[in-house]
Amino acid sequence: MADTGQSGVNIEDLRLDHDLGRQGGLAEIAVAVGVGKSLVEALTARGWSAYL
Repeated sequence: MADTGQSGVNIEDLRLDHDLGRQGGLAEIAVAVGVGKSLVEALTARGWSAYL
């Protein structure tokens, strides 16, 4: 989650969901109202799949 920290957005809550047999997983990141869009932009710029 270093990329999230580098975005300057504070994480309010975090939930990770993954299966041992898969190469990927899902991270739900809760942030303050109004900053989700900037976090999505920062993460997608770093190559992550992110959406609101």
